[in-house]
Amino acid sequence: MIKLKNNNLKNIFIIFLVSTNSILYSQNVNLDDLIYLKKKDMGGVEEFLTLKGWSYIRGEEPNDENLGIIEFAYKKSTYDDKAESFIKYFYSEKTANKRINIQIVNVEKYKLFLERIKALNCNLIKSKIEDGSIIKIYRGKNLTFEITISTQKNDFESTSTTYLIFITNNIDYKNNFEKEEFYTYSIDKNVDTTAVYYHDFIKVVGGKQEDEIEEVVVLKEDILLNELFFIGNWTDAESNFTFKNNGEFILKVNNGEIITTKWKFINNILIVGEMNNLITYNIFDYDENYLKFNTNKNEKIYYAFRKMN
Repeated sequence: MIKLKNNNLKNIFIIFLVSTNSILYSQNVNLDDLIYLKKKDMGGVEEFLTLKGWSYIRGEEPNDENLGIIEFAYKKSTYDDKAESFIKYFYSEKTANKRINIQIVNVEKYKLFLERIKALNCNLIKSKIEDGSIIKIYRGKNLTFEITISTQKNDFESTSTTYLIFITNNIDYKNNFEKEEFYTYSIDKNVDTTAVYYHDFIKVVGGKQEDEIEEVVVLKEDILLNELFFIGNWTDAESNFTFKNNGEFILKVNNGEIITTKWKFINNILIVGEMNNLITYNIFDYDENYLKFNTNKNEKIYYAFRKMN
């Protein structure tokens, strides 16, 4: 049996920490973050990513034929548009549905994304080779994840791999992305010696905004807004709150205060409180993990997101 001295154990532990941190912080956004960002508006996405050290690099306004795009880079070069990772957020003023994708080059980070997709009970429904790239499609209850794995040679003829993970809701994907004439994907051929790619990694070449408007109607039919919809844990900018199936409502404010009361959902109105201390909430928009609403107390619009854990 080989006995390790304390110094050796310490050195091994330090090496483990360094290697673990290099994976976690080589790109500091995880899958749950992307799902959360998909529910936010453009300003919310910018604030979230900026606070995490991402840089805004370009944007396009939506029009009658294409969604708007804002794009961010992580650890971007000061000399060009090369970076470690890129995120694109697709949006429109005509639909509540958003799309988001991320491009990474770290295989360990890709494994973490893949493990989380599987942990969310998403099934692999299709895999294929297309234009030399592996394409895998995972589908859960409400979200579709498309993974594109591509390789290319850099200036020194060394092969490097990039991973593109695209997220949208199931109906959007079925209506648009399963029609091959609508969209194509391509990885930019420009790559530096550290396997970092230029930002222009996905090109939308078709698709109509009218398709998006039709999709929203189907989406609301697919996700029934009733009492069962609310049950679980939610969060907003100021608090965390829980709807229990026994009618109990628990509010945990960020200052530490905890309030317990009752809740119910009647005639499309959410009611929280008891007796003479009732607050009613009008729901303007929603999907499986997102709510947009205001209250009878003021006209301010609020946003809440279902907690993933």
